[in-house]
Amino acid sequence: MDMRRRTPLRSAAKGSLLAALLPLCASGQFLSPLEPRSFGETGRPVGLAASAFEVWVAYPRTLLQFRRMGTEGPRWFGEAQGLPSEGLASICYDEPSQSLWIKSVTGRSLRWSAGFGSAREESPPAGGCSSRLGKALDVPTIANLAPASPGWLRMGSDLVDPRGTRFRIQYAMSLDDRELWLATDGGVWSGRLITGRVDPRPAGLAEPCAYRISPDSSGAIWLQGCEGSFTALVDEVPRATILASDPRNSELASPRILGAAKNRGIWVSVISGLVRLSVDGVEERLVGRKAPFGGRVLSCLDTRDTLWCGTQNSLSWRAGSKSFQTDPPPWEHVGPVHAIQSTPMGILVATNKGFWLRSGLDWVRPTWLKDAESRAVTRFAVERQEPYRVAWWDGREVRIDTIPGHGGSTDRWLPGQPALRSMSFDLDGRLHLSLNGSWVIWNPSTGEHREWKAGLGLEGDVYDVMPRGERAILAGEGGGASVRVPSYAPPSTRSK
Repeated sequence: MDMRRRTPLRSAAKGSLLAALLPLCASGQFLSPLEPRSFGETGRPVGLAASAFEVWVAYPRTLLQFRRMGTEGPRWFGEAQGLPSEGLASICYDEPSQSLWIKSVTGRSLRWSAGFGSAREESPPAGGCSSRLGKALDVPTIANLAPASPGWLRMGSDLVDPRGTRFRIQYAMSLDDRELWLATDGGVWSGRLITGRVDPRPAGLAEPCAYRISPDSSGAIWLQGCEGSFTALVDEVPRATILASDPRNSELASPRILGAAKNRGIWVSVISGLVRLSVDGVEERLVGRKAPFGGRVLSCLDTRDTLWCGTQNSLSWRAGSKSFQTDPPPWEHVGPVHAIQSTPMGILVATNKGFWLRSGLDWVRPTWLKDAESRAVTRFAVERQEPYRVAWWDGREVRIDTIPGHGGSTDRWLPGQPALRSMSFDLDGRLHLSLNGSWVIWNPSTGEHREWKAGLGLEGDVYDVMPRGERAILAGEGGGASVRVPSYAPPSTRSK
């Protein structure tokens, strides 16, 4: 039987099964604690203020707002809401005018409108801010300050995590002589003044949206915010935040995470070429004449001896620290290289005319991916262990193929969906997808499928997902979160 003629029928049957499962997932009949953990902000705060209902923490480029009552997540505001582009210097709350006042690093004063969620320039109160509600505290005067989280300690003006990392308390405030709020250079804490017992407040990322995730060679996880921020997470704890709006990061124009650098950090595509970021900032600049040839960089793979870069028009490569070279493309027409990945058979690249494989020194058509030759393959994922399956997306459906000699099946399809943003295999042989704004786990060997939209620690669509053992890292509307893979996910394809 012709396998390609048989596949659509099986796909249709599977599509009916998957469609039947969707209402069950949406209705919550599958119940399991997802244990979402939102990621906190990192960096040095420049101010702390509070009203009867809100607490604000100011950072050099952003403003964080907590609600004093309830457990809802905080909100982040930036230049898009009228905050000064030159940076924030301080904040204070004035009870007579019932307003939060913001001072910029250049001395401008802005009044925050809670109703409109925006700031506008105005003259500050003549006598300065006056508040009976909030009282600034000197940290040494808080004699009984005690972190409630297991393993945390107080050492002078620092809070110390179980690994020994110290976070300096920059601001402390009491509200109504009852609540205690602390702003540190590693997050925000709150608790009771009378006991001094404080807990960390999950604070999301430095902006309320993230759309790309990438690991680096050290094991850190990087999230890219929708407006250009980059946050490095170590053990799911933020350790560095880099803002494209910071004048020191002028190269980060229209940035996009591409993948891990072999030394440390990540490669980021920018308008003028490539930059390498680490927790210390911009490490390397490959821009101008040093940039890869062929236009904007779309994809990147940093191997032991070569940096491969897929661009809008070609494939460029650099051996060691030498200049980039561009071989004449083996495909018929100059065009974009959407993705690059390593396989047991060589470097595999995805183009508008299917795949090409670098075998030795030559580029060849992989016959085991022949069905992709006439298609524009915009995304693909490679399994990192047997049977080394390749999942690819052509804008209509996901296809699973297997490298010859490694077993597996080539006749599994996921019914066409209009919006697939990312996909990757986990160690159990399942495919995790960001599909139609949901987190989807699909077992291509059995056809079983689960989908999650709510209860993920985000406020809306999921834009990217990366599985990590028993948990998954999600990015989307609301920032980023770590979520447990539920027990009712499609079963593993591997023996335990």
